[in-house]
Amino acid sequence: MRRALRWVVGSGLALFAFVGVMHLGPMRALLAKASCPVGGDLHATPAQREATRRDALASRRGLVPAPAHSMFGFEFARDNTPEISSWVVEASARCKVEKAGLVRECDAASLSRFGVDAPGTVFFRADDAGRLVAMLLTVRLPDGEASVARTHWAEALAGALGLAHSERGKTTGALLSQHRSEHQFSDLLASVSATQMGDGVRVNLELQSL
Repeated sequence: MRRALRWVVGSGLALFAFVGVMHLGPMRALLAKASCPVGGDLHATPAQREATRRDALASRRGLVPAPAHSMFGFEFARDNTPEISSWVVEASARCKVEKAGLVRECDAASLSRFGVDAPGTVFFRADDAGRLVAMLLTVRLPDGEASVARTHWAEALAGALGLAHSERGKTTGALLSQHRSEHQFSDLLASVSATQMGDGVRVNLELQSL
């Protein structure tokens, strides 16, 4: 039992360390191949990075257009710079912009704009024309609150996009167990995931224009 527990804890720590290293500048290109919204080669041009992002998402693309592109006051593949700036002021968010100028990482004391009254991080990604093409919200919560947040985001997506195209797994209390639902369209991807961590549940909302 102790050996199994040590293995689980050690594996979890190793995974966190790996994820941290992979998000360092030199490793971002590999993340892009896994369709990470904040991945990509920092030395590539904005146009090259956007092409890499789209190529990485090809296997997740659906067959029909999405019925909506407006989520939480943001419209994808449109110029949302004023709306993003408005939210940053509204949430008193602290933001840093990746040196390639495409990704803005914003920490906020509350994600109330997105229906979650808890601190979290929002990543905004733009294409070379300055249009919003990806948004990732991530927040860590206790089990009960995480279930409410996951349900709220899943229902918000269902209200705009219809039923999810795929749903799998569940958070069982076991480390790294995950529940994930995804909407796959020819021009938009949206997913909600909840992953069990050692001190709560990490809930992610992902939206990507294609």
